[in-house]
Amino acid sequence: MLKNYIRAAKRSMLKNKGVYGINILGLSLGLASCLLILLFILNEVSYDRFHKKADDIVRVVFKAEIGGEEISEAVVMPPVGPTLEKEFPEVLTTARLKQMNDPSLSYNNKTYRDFDFAYIDPEFLEVFDFKILKGNNINPLEDPNAVILTKKEAERYFGTENPIGKRLKFEDWDKNFTVTAVMEEIP
Repeated sequence: MLKNYIRAAKRSMLKNKGVYGINILGLSLGLASCLLILLFILNEVSYDRFHKKADDIVRVVFKAEIGGEEISEAVVMPPVGPTLEKEFPEVLTTARLKQMNDPSLSYNNKTYRDFDFAYIDPEFLEVFDFKILKGNNINPLEDPNAVILTKKEAERYFGTENPIGKRLKFEDWDKNFTVTAVMEEIP
């Protein structure tokens, strides 16, 4: 019985090649689209899930209409964090981050570029779970001129030397920062 069904399907396909070709192409495109959408969604919901408090972390977005054009940015004014803490009891703590791309820094008369740098509040490490491997793991950002490096960056600048207490000079601002901690790589 099954042989008859297969034979009939084969004859029908050979007789109507165009119709079956369009159906198979449509089915293939539909499945490929579903898989791409699924991969995109899985990628989007996987960000920063390694943090213990991931479900409680919220990103504040600035939305406005200026000159008839809508603006939506993740950059907000500095007083927003403290104001949220003061005005809303649900907000336990806030942490601000300002990313700086491609600054140049020097150590022992050698200049480095091609790295990411961010200014962060000391509370940043209360909100996010980044493991401190070396140095001050209680409050590494107590001093405003403190810097935390990832393990890879510490090895890049200092090799096998202990980086804690070493000073890096940021050329763009003509300012020295002291390494107070080394943290694990960000997943």
